[in-house]
Amino acid sequence: MSEMEKFDVMIVGAGPAGSSAAIRLMQENPELNVALIDRGRPIGSKNLSGGVLWGNELARIIPEWWKEAPIERKIVKKKFGFLTREDGFVMEFFYPDWVRDDAPPNAVSVLFSGFVNWLSRKAEKVGAQVFDGIRVDDVLRDKKGRIIGILQNGDEFKSDVVILADGVNSRLSLAAGLRKEMKREHYGVGVKEVLRVPSDVIEERFNVNHHEGVASEFALAELPKDVHGGGFLYTNRETLSIGVVIHAETLNDPDFPSYKVLEYFKRHPYIQPLIKDAEIAEYSARLVPEGGYHMLSRLYDDGVLVVGDAAGFVFVNGLVIQGINYAITSGILAADTIIEARKQEEFTKRTLQLYEGKLKQSYVLKNFKSFKNIHKIAKNPRLYNEYARIVTGAFKDMMTETGEPKQKSWKIFNRRRRDEKVSIFRLMMDGLAFRNL
Repeated sequence: MSEMEKFDVMIVGAGPAGSSAAIRLMQENPELNVALIDRGRPIGSKNLSGGVLWGNELARIIPEWWKEAPIERKIVKKKFGFLTREDGFVMEFFYPDWVRDDAPPNAVSVLFSGFVNWLSRKAEKVGAQVFDGIRVDDVLRDKKGRIIGILQNGDEFKSDVVILADGVNSRLSLAAGLRKEMKREHYGVGVKEVLRVPSDVIEERFNVNHHEGVASEFALAELPKDVHGGGFLYTNRETLSIGVVIHAETLNDPDFPSYKVLEYFKRHPYIQPLIKDAEIAEYSARLVPEGGYHMLSRLYDDGVLVVGDAAGFVFVNGLVIQGINYAITSGILAADTIIEARKQEEFTKRTLQLYEGKLKQSYVLKNFKSFKNIHKIAKNPRLYNEYARIVTGAFKDMMTETGEPKQKSWKIFNRRRRDEKVSIFRLMMDGLAFRNL
């Protein structure tokens, strides 16, 4: 990367958002001079995700991506539920039509570093200049304050427009004045391990065929030290991705840090048999944006757009947590905006505001707005204590044969509610919040 060279577009961060933007730009205009810059060497080594790619957004730029991408398994089963200290209430859904020969699969498991590296190589193949192992220090401004490039190790690199795709803890969007310092309650702490397990053992334990997989998410109840969060378990070809996402504001006791929450999850009687005799292949941790609608950054300014995790585009609605598909979509829409702005030869707020309009027309901002109050459920401490015990306990009562006369289900739930000292009024008020799901 030469300091004398001027780029049409510079993209900081080669994750799904940045690489998708680069691919789209080069597909629409192969004459563009696009730089895709990442601090990881190799690219992907700094990226972390739970490991499930939902939806078919990638098909917009790579029509048959699932035939060449390094995917692990095609998801046919989805599980979610509560795990209390000893018990569990877990629902399983089986959808074989999620996997069809004539369409992208609904969801696949991926080992994220390899997937990100593959996507960046696709960007390079269509003509983007890809640079790895480069840490960008700051944005570069002209005398009027407009962003005109980046600063790296004291050198200036100029471009018509910059796309910030530098992840959840985006220093550059902060430096650009596009977001404020985030509050602790806007983040989760994600801790993940990749465990080696033979493919035939995975298929037997999870009751799936070859190349089929399972995505499981759990609300973890009754965690020590009043920690709140959830766990996930995803099947890969010959590994399992297991981890926890913990509400950062509840990690207050140094005797129960995030890695111990993962160990606690792994020892649960429901989880332990599924990971028996597994060997740890990888360990990683990262921040996860959980603030949803309330933590979205400003998305554009003169000479700059923000995409993916850097913008806060991780969607949580209490049943799913998704980020890769939102990152890809935002990258594509940012590229489309730049292509349109080039026709006017201007990259000001006036032309780049088209990006926000495109996001509003897509599912991205529609979903964030529809579920903007989901924190009233996801952050409710009763979800991880009283309500988890009511649900798991009531179903246990209904399933257990005692030799005594059976009670009606509403009486069982009501008795459990009283045992947990949850008033009818409190139950009704919390129940109203479930309209946000």
